[in-house]
Amino acid sequence: MNNSLKEKEIILRRKRDFGEKINATFAFISRNFAPLYKSILFILGPIIAITGASFGLLMQKISNPETLLDGLDSNSIEDFYFGLFQMKEILGMMFFGSIGYIIAICLIYGYLKLYLNGERDISTEMVWGEIKGNFLKVLISVLGLFLFTLFISFILIFIFGIMITVTGAEDIGLILLLVFLFFGVFIYLITSIAFIFVAQVIENIGFLQAIGRSFKLIQNHWWSSLGFFVILSLITSCTSYIFQLPMQIVNMINTFHTIQNMEQGMNGSQLPDFLMIFFGILTNLGTYATLPILYIGIAFQYFNLVEHKDQTGLKEQISAFGTLTDDEEEEEEY
Repeated sequence: MNNSLKEKEIILRRKRDFGEKINATFAFISRNFAPLYKSILFILGPIIAITGASFGLLMQKISNPETLLDGLDSNSIEDFYFGLFQMKEILGMMFFGSIGYIIAICLIYGYLKLYLNGERDISTEMVWGEIKGNFLKVLISVLGLFLFTLFISFILIFIFGIMITVTGAEDIGLILLLVFLFFGVFIYLITSIAFIFVAQVIENIGFLQAIGRSFKLIQNHWWSSLGFFVILSLITSCTSYIFQLPMQIVNMINTFHTIQNMEQGMNGSQLPDFLMIFFGILTNLGTYATLPILYIGIAFQYFNLVEHKDQTGLKEQISAFGTLTDDEEEEEEY
C-alpha cells in the first residue's frame, strides 16, 4: 500500500524536460482534481458568479447599440469612453475580476505549498488559511507590477515619440522596427518575472525579493521558459475556449435578432437577461477552471529551475534516504 501511495505522489522539486513538465502539470491536476476544484468552487464561486453575471449583462448591452448608448454622453469620444467605464457591469467585472485573480493565485500556489510540505489530505479550510496568509503580499505585488508596467510603457512611448520626431514619421521601416523592439522588451520582462507569485508563496518572500529571485532563476533558461509558457498559454486558451464558445454563439444569435428588430422599428433583444447571465457565468467558470493549467505549469518550471540552481529537492531526497536507511537498520536489529 505504501508503494502504491508513493507511485501516486508527484515530486515537485526535480529537474524535468519539456514533455515531463507538461505531463506533470496534468498529472498533478488529475490526481488532486477533487480537493483542488472543490476549493476553487467554494472559495471563488461567488466571485465567478458576480463577474460572470456582469459579463453576461455587458454582452447583452453590447449586442444592442441603443441599450449600450442609453445614458452615455456621446457628445465626444472622451465623454463616451468615460461614461462607458462608469457602467456597473464593467466596474463589477474590473473589481471582482481583480480580486478573483489575486485569490486564484493564492489558492493554487497555496495548494502547491501544502502539497510540498507533505500534506496529502488537503481541505478547503487549509487552502483558505493559505489564501489569508498570502493575499496581502500578492495584492502588493499585483499593484507593484501594474505601476511598473505603466512606468515602462511611459518610458517606451516617450522614447518612441522622440525617435519619430527626430527621424520623421515617413520612415515606416523604422516605425515597425521600434514597435518590434518595444514588443520584445515587454515579452522579455513578462517572461523574466513569471515566477514572482510562486516564489512569494513557496519561499515566503517579499515583492522585491521575488523579482530578484525570478530574474536569477530564469537566467540562462529564458528561451526554454518562453517556449514552455507559450505552449501552456495555448493549451489554457484552447481549453477555456470550449467554455466561451456557447456565449459567442448566443451573442451572435442575440445580435442577429437585435438587428432584425431594429430593421422592423422595434427595440430590445429577443433573449432574456437570465440566459445571458447563465452563459456569462459559464464562460467565467471556464476561465477559472483552466487557470490551474497555466499556474501549475509555471510552478513546475519554477521547481525545475530551482533544482538547476539550488538542487534543493536532490538534497532533501539524499537526507530522506539517509533517514529511511537508519529506520530500516533499527527494524532489522529489532
